[in-house]
Amino acid sequence: SSEMKEWVGAIQDIVLGLLNKLKSGKEQRLEIEGHTIGDDKTPEMVWREIQRESEQNKYCADCSASHPDWASINLGVLICIQCSGVHRSLGVHITKVRSLTLDKLDVDVANMMKEVGNAKVKKIWKEMINPSLAKPKPKDNATKQEIYIRKKNANNVFDSKNIFER
Repeated sequence: SSEMKEWVGAIQDIVLGLLNKLKSGKEQRLEIEGHTIGDDKTPEMVWREIQRESEQNKYCADCSASHPDWASINLGVLICIQCSGVHRSLGVHITKVRSLTLDKLDVDVANMMKEVGNAKVKKIWKEMINPSLAKPKPKDNATKQEIYIRKKNANNVFDSKNIFER
């Protein structure tokens, strides 16, 4: 679909940007809604700007809890603290979790998060996930959330290689 091609293109652009940054050694800055993200902003300020990029970024990509304070930086989604624990248990080869308030945000990661975000990733997941898999709600117990997140991974939904090969 066109959304998936956009997502793949955004990730490829980020990878190319990282390679160029390594070659040039130049500092890069990120523009979001007319604001420059740089060293003068706290990590929390940077993440909050990314959350404002899309209405979907104001909710956990997995359970729809409001005000997610965590992100899977390789998937490009914002998640709640409860879902972040499940993501962490899956391993960094599947999902790399960062705190929105405690971790420093790399400019290239911010660019990727800005370009991808919950809305685009959810569209891709919708195409790849079995429709009978019930999405958890914010107040569901941790077991329901864990089952959902793990089942999505059973078919390598999070594996970017599968997404690029489609």
